[in-house]
Amino acid sequence: MITTEKKYNETLQKIDALMKKGEENLTENQFEQLAKMAKEVETYEQQHIILPAPETICEMVEMKLFERRMTQTEFAKRSGLGLPKVNQILKGKRSIDVAFLKAVYTLLGIPADFLLSRI
Repeated sequence: MITTEKKYNETLQKIDALMKKGEENLTENQFEQLAKMAKEVETYEQQHIILPAPETICEMVEMKLFERRMTQTEFAKRSGLGLPKVNQILKGKRSIDVAFLKAVYTLLGIPADFLLSRI
């Protein structure tokens, strides 16, 4: 169990060393050790590393896309919005419009109160 930042960093270095070997080059014992360390790191991160909550609509959209492992391209296709429009909005080069708000509400599940309070 990882309880300190020092132990966390040491574990990350061990994971990195095993990953550099390549999955096909690991013994069964090393593979099991890797899985165990990854789980310990995940647990430590959930308990000790708190990411700040998104403050803007664009930050929330980026977070939701990351959580869903969805690209801007996939989001644009599924929403019917053009990729250039999505990209420009997320970069702050274009204003957010109703079509974009509807898409992020519907596809990403961003609460309406969050969206409405930040327009």
